[in-house]
Amino acid sequence: MVTCPHGHVCPCGAGLVTAAQCAGSGCCFTFDDTLVRSGYFCGVTGGWFCWGWVPSVSCKENRIVRIFGCLGVGSPNGVVEGVMGVLAFRKGVFEVSAGGSGCVGGGVLGLTATVPREFVHRSSVAEVFLTGCERVAEDVFVVRGQWPRAHTFFVSADGRCHDPVQVGETVRQVGLYLCHAVYGVPLGHKVLLWSLDFEAEPDGLFIGGCPTDLELVATCSDFVWQGRRFSGLLQVVVRRDGRVLGRGRARFSCVPAAVYQRLRGPHVARGEAAMACVSPRVQPVLASSVGKVTPFDVVLAPVQGPGRWLLSPDLGHPILFEHANDHHPGMVLVEAARQAAYGVVPVDGFVVTGMASEFLSYAEFDADCWVDARLVSRDPEGEVLLVEVVGHQEGREVFRAQVTAVRQAQAVTS
Repeated sequence: MVTCPHGHVCPCGAGLVTAAQCAGSGCCFTFDDTLVRSGYFCGVTGGWFCWGWVPSVSCKENRIVRIFGCLGVGSPNGVVEGVMGVLAFRKGVFEVSAGGSGCVGGGVLGLTATVPREFVHRSSVAEVFLTGCERVAEDVFVVRGQWPRAHTFFVSADGRCHDPVQVGETVRQVGLYLCHAVYGVPLGHKVLLWSLDFEAEPDGLFIGGCPTDLELVATCSDFVWQGRRFSGLLQVVVRRDGRVLGRGRARFSCVPAAVYQRLRGPHVARGEAAMACVSPRVQPVLASSVGKVTPFDVVLAPVQGPGRWLLSPDLGHPILFEHANDHHPGMVLVEAARQAAYGVVPVDGFVVTGMASEFLSYAEFDADCWVDARLVSRDPEGEVLLVEVVGHQEGREVFRAQVTAVRQAQAVTS
């Protein structure tokens, strides 16, 4: 009978243990000079499954294991699913060193596929922008991604450029992915986004003749567990064809679902009810006035007086409300800040290229949220404008953002 280092007995007698016995303890991997005994970890269900003996083909310093066939191999700190090739176990994480796709496999034999949608909190595979990952230092990763040529939301009004806000969404996905796939945050944990900053180079956003492949260099600072709470600061440099396209930064925490339930209290049920029974929204502002093409994509409704709007998105929007939520998601507030900035700068002469945002409280579905914007500065040549946007609800600030807009070039070149 085979047992793990903790003395647990493998039910099948061939591998190690199951989640009920030893999940997350690190005991599903034991090594010797010639053999590795492993377990299979399902990132969706959180279950460990026996795999048995697998031959090792390299030195015990790197613990390199050649896997023949399509299988799943994982550790308490990372998961590789559907990988065929050479895997290396280093510092608690399986990494693909050849014939795979990264920290968590998205492909087979070097072919490209998205990472599991669950790792970036998307319901639709089409909304996953990441395709793989490679660890290059202790807390530094090169994440690969791709933007489609024709996205229904993240696109300029003329259809010729990617949306700068897509940089922010991609940074958000990188953070979620690394939390789950590398640092062991369970998929059931809730993510609290405290800040999201991003900037994009307008001349790098053109839509070319093929999808836009990205290299995202992610640096994880203070990624630590404090009890059952995981927190960190993520910084990402986005490159396209070797050139910097943009940068992003996010600060977040992850807490168990039970903690989130206690934190939100009755707002969870009220928010879920609002999502389930969508009532008609207030008529939005003219789409062209906020840089959009259709009213469906507009999240602001007009009110009396300049520089103020009512947050009024369509709760059935397939991108902004891509999955169920009990409050307005952070990316909805980012979009509100971007659209509000267009309310105080010439929409036909400037383009929003960046934002520094803070999320101070939850924006609830069942109370009015007012969005105020004002121009706070411009450079001497009038080429760069800064707009301050603040969201208020029931007498408290829920978010604050400083939005950067630059004078739009006359033509976009590729």
